[in-house]
Amino acid sequence: MFCTRCGLGIPDDVHVCWACGAQQPSDHLCVHCGIILPSDAPACLACGAVQSPKTWEYCEIRVEHGTKDTDAIGILAGQPPYTDQFRFWADGAGPAGVYTLGYSDWAEGAKPAEWHRDLFERLAEELRTQGWLVLPREGGEWWAQQFRREISSGTRPNDPPYRAS
Repeated sequence: MFCTRCGLGIPDDVHVCWACGAQQPSDHLCVHCGIILPSDAPACLACGAVQSPKTWEYCEIRVEHGTKDTDAIGILAGQPPYTDQFRFWADGAGPAGVYTLGYSDWAEGAKPAEWHRDLFERLAEELRTQGWLVLPREGGEWWAQQFRREISSGTRPNDPPYRAS
């Protein structure tokens, strides 16, 4: 499907455009169990929870790739001129737009492996302490986790990003 505001091509299951932050007209998630419901459902078809009109912001942990230059001594020792590295990155999107929520330290490698899970878990735990709820995983890589939180008067999306070190 395409964003109703900016026209960006986005997956059908995305509820907020990552480019402009616009809510997309679609089915919505149950406020209790998180399954997808028709937008006009007064109660959840699975758990029976009454649905109330709430405004949500959404977040996804992704991987950012980069490179690290090798110093002159390393190059003389036969090391490659650079090494691949990555870090976990959490972006949020809601009515206020798209913003960075936090990121982990850099780790060496082209792709996260199971032994990098601690970097992911520290970032995910910080998101949970900020009130972000984990959404059911729908395939993809083990680190591709999505979250949501209700927007309230206490929610401040422009806080400085958390750095999980």
